[in-house]
Amino acid sequence: MSTRDPEYKMSKKIIAYYENFVTEKVLIPKNIILSGKWDVWLMYMLVPEGRYSTGKVAMPMKPQTTASANARCYPVQVPLSLVKDAENVPLAMAQFLNEGIRLFFVDNYKKIDVAFMENVLADINMEYLISISYPPPPRDEYKLT
Repeated sequence: MSTRDPEYKMSKKIIAYYENFVTEKVLIPKNIILSGKWDVWLMYMLVPEGRYSTGKVAMPMKPQTTASANARCYPVQVPLSLVKDAENVPLAMAQFLNEGIRLFFVDNYKKIDVAFMENVLADINMEYLISISYPPPPRDEYKLT
């Protein structure tokens, strides 16, 4: 086994794409505060099958506040098998990011419903996301936990 497990790494370009996409397609149209006291972090965790896995992308835990970073962290559990067993890992990553984003907004904002999020997420440029080099070069990688 190599010391570099590509299925656990994502390009920072993907993170930047989603930050811009969500700002333009969700936060601005729905007038959700962009510059509040707290940042919101979706913390994606790859979870092996077993006792703590729901078997699907889920947000089973309450958010945590990290005062030192002025952040409210929302844990998103992703079954490790969704990435590890995927034929197209970048596509699998985009799909679990989409699901985490959908869950977060639908569960936390009354003015956002499932239909709105499905319409928004249909506009994601999947061709661009899967065209980003994989595994990412070390200077561009973001390690999933």
